[in-house]
Amino acid sequence: MIRQLEQINSQAWPAVQTIDHHGWILQLSDGYSRRANSILTHDSSTGDVEASIHFCERVYGEHGLKTRFRLTDASQPPELEATLLEMGYTKETPSLVMTMPVKAVDAEIDGEFSFQETVDHEWLSDYFAMNNIDRQLFDSHMAILNKMSGKVCFGRVADAALGLAHQTGGYVGFYDIVVDPQYRLQGYGRRIVKSLLAWCSGLDVDTIHLSVQSDNTRAIKLYESLGFQTRYEYCYYSKTV
Repeated sequence: MIRQLEQINSQAWPAVQTIDHHGWILQLSDGYSRRANSILTHDSSTGDVEASIHFCERVYGEHGLKTRFRLTDASQPPELEATLLEMGYTKETPSLVMTMPVKAVDAEIDGEFSFQETVDHEWLSDYFAMNNIDRQLFDSHMAILNKMSGKVCFGRVADAALGLAHQTGGYVGFYDIVVDPQYRLQGYGRRIVKSLLAWCSGLDVDTIHLSVQSDNTRAIKLYESLGFQTRYEYCYYSKTV
């Protein structure tokens, strides 16, 4: 299950460029998002593990990026985590992958919910403002969103909350869920997620998935209250080259 969901996740949130190094997938997207600028290692790299790590470091260094590995319990080879730590990599805050079956969705579209099928400058500008993200990463984020194929919902509840849902095969992934700071703790997070859930119920899909940092207890409680369950944990290991 882990390998399948990790593959679906990488397809739903597509990197601008990918490089296959003996089964390890190097994802590069000019710096925006750890997910789209990290290395997936669910297929063993042949040969010397340290040599493969050094190869990754050279590639990310040439792009001016931090070398970052995304590891789960299914990552290969088994000794990779220990090797990374021995080589000076730092373990970042773990995240959880949560899922729920579409048939369990019990939600209606919010009266103030609106959505569009393609991203535009206004939607992404509002997202950057609500999250206080460096505008230098705007083009990088836009490039990722423009690579999404299939059905995409760029949702909004009033001027208070944003979120997107992207269908990949029989799955829908939720990303970029954010509430404007001035509207937080007023129920807008629940309203945007429930609206996205209701949008999913009209699709021919089986499963909805999302990721959340393990220390974001408020978001985890919200997702659990709506029917999501934790499936596995992943963690990034990074090193500035």
